[in-house]
Amino acid sequence: MRLPDEEFERIYEEVDLLECLKSARRDLEDMGLLLCCQGARLNVFPSGMTRQMTEGRLAYSFQSGKALSDDDLVDIFAPADCSEVGTLEDQLAAMRKLFRMK
Repeated sequence: MRLPDEEFERIYEEVDLLECLKSARRDLEDMGLLLCCQGARLNVFPSGMTRQMTEGRLAYSFQSGKALSDDDLVDIFAPADCSEVGTLEDQLAAMRKLFRMK
């Protein structure tokens, strides 16, 4: 995939930082790219209260069979290993599987 030669800039004005990140990821996915940040990891998902309290900056890193604690909170913009990230669709499917939802 070749990026455009011209510089491009996008401004996201969503309800919180998580929604801005999701919009940016969607745009990058349309170009065939994945963003390697904690918020794009397949096992990272926000809780409503944490999302409200941090304007969407923090989310939980879920692990099957493990109770959550504040130690599991990650900054969605912190770097992540590229082998741990996926598309928005992949992330939603992983969370549904974790919670055994269809």
